[in-house]
Amino acid sequence: MDQLKEVSGRLKRQNLTGPVIGITPDFVNAWANPDAVAVRENVEEVVQRNLRMLLGAQFTQKEGDRLIARSYNPKLPEAENRKRIARLRIQMIEAAKAKENAIRYFEKNGTLTGWKGRLWNISDFDPDKPSTQHELMKPKTATGGADIDAILKQYGVQ
Repeated sequence: MDQLKEVSGRLKRQNLTGPVIGITPDFVNAWANPDAVAVRENVEEVVQRNLRMLLGAQFTQKEGDRLIARSYNPKLPEAENRKRIARLRIQMIEAAKAKENAIRYFEKNGTLTGWKGRLWNISDFDPDKPSTQHELMKPKTATGGADIDAILKQYGVQ
């Protein structure tokens, strides 16, 4: 979560994504814009490491690559990537809470029978899938865009 927070802050302060940066090969960006490569790699690491812990075996390399592409696109503007990172952070928090709740129930009851929760799966992290559970980008700015900082504050995440 701290890595995603750092990525979001860097996207707010630096020019790390966009059409030109996004189409520039990594070997050029590594020299000309190493922060752009580092930020993308941080997002990739978080998705691969943390979602495997949350989702287990259902999280394959192929699904991970697709989720990374939906969570962070170096060809898009920083504002869009910040929005995507915020959504991912909130989704990860919600998925971890659900898993923790299931674990506590199991430890107490020795079974999940009767548990009223729902464990997340890979499709729950699809930003294009409509879901009442994930109306994550509700607070709007005066211009109609999502107020990312207000959304994260609602979830107790800065």
